[in-house]
Amino acid sequence: MADVDEALLANGIDYVRYNDDYRIFATSYTESYRHIAFLADILYRNHGLSLQPQKTGIFTEERFRERFLITPAEREINSLHDRFENINSRMRIANIQGVSYGSTYGWENSQKLLFYLIRKFRHG
Repeated sequence: MADVDEALLANGIDYVRYNDDYRIFATSYTESYRHIAFLADILYRNHGLSLQPQKTGIFTEERFRERFLITPAEREINSLHDRFENINSRMRIANIQGVSYGSTYGWENSQKLLFYLIRKFRHG
């Protein structure tokens, strides 16, 4: 794969590689697509390899950060926060006195909210 690395570098393509997984960085969708096409061509011509469509994609910077740069714990917290926001919006309980749920680490506030919701459902 050293020859592929050399070809990418010679063409000014910013990338990182771990074994046979490549992360290519570009400033636009068009540039990303061009770089992927170049990589696919080099892999096929030099090694008879092809990119796997299910493993190949173009991501915005934000989506890349979300998918690859957060820890599993952060991903779980974000998922729980999104689910909570969905429930909150459906129940229309946005302003609960004394409860702030904006901080993902405000466990005491989450506990207050949970008790509030339990009381609300028990007593109507």
